[in-house]
Amino acid sequence: MRCDKREACSARALIRVAVCIALSAAAIQTRAAWGADGGAARPAFLDRPAEKTGHAARQLLLAAAWAGQRVVAVGQGGTVVLSDDGGLHWQQADSVPTSATLTDVKFSDARNGWAVGHLGVVLHTTDAGRTWTRQLDGNIAAKLTLKAVEEHEAGQSAEAAARALRLARMMVDDGPNKPFLAIGLTSADTIEAFGAYGLALSSNDGGRTWTSIVSELPDPNGFHFYGTALVGNERIVVGERGTLLRGPDGHQLLPVVTPYSGTLFGLLKGRNDTLIAFGLQGTVLTSRDAGSTWSKVDSGLGASIQAGTVLSDGTIVLGSEGGQLVASRDDGQHFVPLKTLAQPAAGMLPIAKRALLVLGPRGAERVDLSAETELK
Repeated sequence: MRCDKREACSARALIRVAVCIALSAAAIQTRAAWGADGGAARPAFLDRPAEKTGHAARQLLLAAAWAGQRVVAVGQGGTVVLSDDGGLHWQQADSVPTSATLTDVKFSDARNGWAVGHLGVVLHTTDAGRTWTRQLDGNIAAKLTLKAVEEHEAGQSAEAAARALRLARMMVDDGPNKPFLAIGLTSADTIEAFGAYGLALSSNDGGRTWTSIVSELPDPNGFHFYGTALVGNERIVVGERGTLLRGPDGHQLLPVVTPYSGTLFGLLKGRNDTLIAFGLQGTVLTSRDAGSTWSKVDSGLGASIQAGTVLSDGTIVLGSEGGQLVASRDDGQHFVPLKTLAQPAAGMLPIAKRALLVLGPRGAERVDLSAETELK
């Protein structure tokens, strides 16, 4: 799904599709900071620390991760909130150096984590989310992307090379208005960040230096990358308009044919190398061979699926833009309906054997599934 001139992304769409929020809000914030003519080169809120509020855990949150025994959730305006009791109580991070909305967060251990978001920001913490430093922003990311495209012109057709250069130069000219939407962690030192319009960078030194990996991702139209997973040594990336790429991590990925050509918003790794991709209009694709082949599964949902997680016993739970939850106990072969929430599900995190943290426009909501007969 693309949020540009071909599709209006209003405040109403902000509720309708959480991933569209990222692209829409980034453009709105950038115009507000630059002015209508885009006169400045650096939006003020890129460098403005996140505002401290008394209700941070009740505003738009998009992703969460475990940092040891702590839950760290991120979202609107650079918000980072922390919970040491499984989402019952929250406190805001002490220091976040940007007001750019954060879209994903991952931890390699109990203390070291990364968050990505609007304006191409990548943040790093070494104290379980209390304080953060910025390692990358969209200006640097765009210049690294252009450099990589210029260095890999050889071996492409003249048309493909010209198109790639045009897209990369537009990225530099646009300034830091392209959001990252997903993080992949291969090790404590190897981080990959994927985002809008084909933005993709990696670091092999814990985020101190970065390299564009655009040459590893066949994306001639500059489609958005929304999700990623690692199965063994195989990296899988999903995104806009049926994008699904697969290959050895750190090497060239190749397109995989699937029975669906619409946008995929996320990717989960289940048991036994099972993969579950989900997206528009309740679409669910499953793979049982580490992403080589895919089949379409009936999720029972008509609304777009924006979030999902896997419980400790292997149960797969998916959440839609309408707040409906569905679950599978058989590695994604069949799904059954659970409860309907009062907010869209933009992100999920297992909290206990039968409890989830669901994130969305109303913030963090702890959901107890122990009474769901379908899971017994």
